[in-house]
Amino acid sequence: MAGLLQGLLVETAWGIDAELKQARRLFVAGKYGEVIQVLEKLAEADSISGDMRRLLGHAYLKLGKHTQAREAFVDAVSKGYWASDVFGSFAYIDNLENRELNVMVSLELASVLDPSNSNYLLVLADQAVAVRRFQFAHAVYSQLSRSHPEVAGIHLK
Repeated sequence: MAGLLQGLLVETAWGIDAELKQARRLFVAGKYGEVIQVLEKLAEADSISGDMRRLLGHAYLKLGKHTQAREAFVDAVSKGYWASDVFGSFAYIDNLENRELNVMVSLELASVLDPSNSNYLLVLADQAVAVRRFQFAHAVYSQLSRSHPEVAGIHLK
């Protein structure tokens, strides 16, 4: 009996893994609608991981479905999948929806999760200037110039 149960668990896990690989191939091929179909089918059965939710969010984002993308990214985070690209996507969506302070929070989280990517901090500082948070912007630009001296133009800002 234990062997049968273990076999079913392995088969189910393999099936989900195969579905994720298929969804990733479809995403790379630019077939975002098909990615959504594959992953939504798994979501209905509640068999979807945070990584799958992340991929689903990116597929929705590619199709301009920002509300669905946000929901998928929120689900990914709630399932413990914290990644800089997820928070970068939150920032992108929030920017489209004129939520300036949310943009800053998302970019700050993205920069914490991926400190080697100076783009998050650069956009964060620029966003701070846009909402007239000049001291915050100065602090971020200063941090950037110290931690990423190779980034051109930081000293001018």
